[in-house]
Amino acid sequence: MGPKRKGARSIREIPPGVLAQLNRGEIETANLVEYLAIDQRLLLRNLLRDCGRIQ
Repeated sequence: MGPKRKGARSIREIPPGVLAQLNRGEIETANLVEYLAIDQRLLLRNLLRDCGRIQ
């Protein structure tokens, strides 16, 4: 685990790269704002694909 990130205070402040990593499930959210910004369907699709359960 890397160093703790300080989360964004608004969804607009989340860098696109960080949001992409969140949506792929590569990093954990730092706060509620980041959690609310995640595309839950995209995250689920990515996780199912990674586990070989896309169907």
